[in-house]
Amino acid sequence: MARQRIPPERGQYKINSDAAIARARSDDAVGAICRGDRGQFIAASVMVVPNITEPETLEAMACLEAIALAEDCNIRKMTVASDCISVIRNIKEMPRCPYMMVLQDICERSKSF
Repeated sequence: MARQRIPPERGQYKINSDAAIARARSDDAVGAICRGDRGQFIAASVMVVPNITEPETLEAMACLEAIALAEDCNIRKMTVASDCISVIRNIKEMPRCPYMMVLQDICERSKSF
């Protein structure tokens, strides 16, 4: 089922993040795409992540990649979107988990926005 795009507020940006897991190899990837309030493409980023195969860790790294993309583009008003509800919840709650260092980096770097 196709989902309808939810645009950001006027004058803001939306950065969608996601992880891709390679079935046959251990080279997975994370990525982010930034769009403006009218849906126009602004920028995108992808990073190959070797030897990390845990999906939630990769999804958290994708959120971090979204923040890095915003920093690279000098974007200050934005929303990061992810389809991984457990990572979003963990960013808010900061529990002890295998990717806690990534969550801490997300929280620290997001203070500048």
